[in-house]
Amino acid sequence: MALTITLLLFAFTPVARASYATTFHDANEAYKAQSFDEAAALYRALANDGKLTPELLVNLGNAEFRIGNQGASALAYRRALVLEPGHPEAKQNLRFLRRTIGFTSASEHSASGFARALSASVWGLILGLGLWALLLPFAATFAFPTITRGPLHIVRALGLVAIITAGTALIIRSNTLKHASELAVTLPESLTAHSAPTLGTPPIITLPAGSEIQVLTKRGDWIYAQISDDLRGWLPGESTAPLWPYDPALIP
Repeated sequence: MALTITLLLFAFTPVARASYATTFHDANEAYKAQSFDEAAALYRALANDGKLTPELLVNLGNAEFRIGNQGASALAYRRALVLEPGHPEAKQNLRFLRRTIGFTSASEHSASGFARALSASVWGLILGLGLWALLLPFAATFAFPTITRGPLHIVRALGLVAIITAGTALIIRSNTLKHASELAVTLPESLTAHSAPTLGTPPIITLPAGSEIQVLTKRGDWIYAQISDDLRGWLPGESTAPLWPYDPALIP
């Protein structure tokens, strides 16, 4: 029985890979042919199946923009940056959207931006190199008592800086990613935040499409969100989409 299941898994895996490659290719061809609705639908289907790559999400963002879904476009670029913080096309396209529609971001602080500039594996490598740079001068001092100490002090200082920088970045990244599921992006061209979860209450601010908010609590069909450092309000939940509805384990 176990052998049968194993053989079936091996049989279907290439099919799944071929299906993904075929669909991705078809979406790219539809985009080239300016069939942007078809391309967006194919890219969405792959993303909804969890076939997530930065390239797929950037292509989805491009297709969404072409059919006028600026909020969905910004959402796709933001999701690409969750997977690869330094992805150049995602960053460039998101900057263009910011200039074009002026969306806001609740989570973009200098510290988190610094920490997400590199992946966790790169920060881990820097941390490891820092540890070696800190420890090797001590070993060299014992092994070679007559060695010049000046360069060793420089290496040790650089190692300490690397350890502090990388360690701080990893802590900030951990805290940032832990809250990724609390972030959401507005989808309509404009969305008004209210002082209470009712349309008739006084408006607080109108957010452009693609604005990022932090969801604090939910009440029925409404969400209470942190809009900026000093601004909160209630928004219709169906007009927003979570930044990361996928498995957190997919985040590198």
